Amino acid sequence: MLQKESRNSPPEPPRCARQHNSSPGGRVVRADRRGVVRGHGSGYAALARGRVDINRLRTALTAVSLPRAADGRLVLAVDVTCWLRPEAHTSRQRILCHTYGRRKDQHTMVPGWPYSVVVALETGRHSWTAPLDAIRLAPGDNATSVTARQIRDVVDRLVAAGHWRSGDPEILVVADAGIAWAGHDGVLPVIEGTVIRLEAQRLPSGAIPKPVWLWHSRIGLDDAEVDLAWQAFLRRFDIQHTFRMLKQTLGWTTPKLRAPEAADRWTWLLPTACTQLRLAPDITADLRRP
Repeated sequence: MLQKESRNSPPEPPRCARQHNSSPGGRVVRADRRGVVRGHGSGYAALARGRVDINRLRTALTAVSLPRAADGRLVLAVDVTCWLRPEAHTSRQRILCHTYGRRKDQHTMVPGWPYSVVVALETGRHSWTAPLDAIRLAPGDNATSVTARQIRDVVDRLVAAGHWRSGDPEILVVADAGIAWAGHDGVLPVIEGTVIRLEAQRLPSGAIPKPVWLWHSRIGLDDAEVDLAWQAFLRRFDIQHTFRMLKQTLGWTTPKLRAPEAADRWTWLLPTACTQLRLAPDITADLRRP
């Protein structure tokens, strides 16, 4: 509630209530004993009518130190995650997003804004990634074409930033099966590659493991390159931990934004925050939970 103060009774000094808020417009000031609460929507106004230079942010994210695989190469992962907006009937450019787990053992299509995200994968005993790009898929977009163009643009920026030079190991891109030839019109072309069969001896759940088939765009792989391929595939799932951090910790999908352009501005603020957190482990103390 927003209430105007009486001229005859000056208000008490405001007291700020400490509370966790990941929404840009969620700050609250409690002003007096009558329970007057003032909230301000400056964060939402900035997202609705402000400006974010996305191209400069893209360049900045590729200019920082990036993780590499054991052989020194860059390994990129790409996947689509959705900002679900099922109740936002007046929001433009929503499309049906594929979700799993909202109902028991069922795939559900929910309206929202899907984003294709590219990250650089790290090694070691953690799941940190380096976000490099995010593109919202609009109605009518071909996800395969958008993602392919997105990856080419990311690689071009990495080369321009000096992260890859002639003679360096090739940049490895790990994607799911949907990136290959989904939606291709006409006869599929014959492309040479290497098929890798990945088997697990056991699963933590006790279920019977099924083989996983991987496809590599090169032929004549040696044992070390095959090992690099399936290990990069397993590391690819670190991007799911990045999505969880963006949504649950940094509050990516918390704001109730109406316009997709505002969602794009907010979306691009989160990778910059995630990058600063990734680059700061040496100046922070590790807090391990039991």
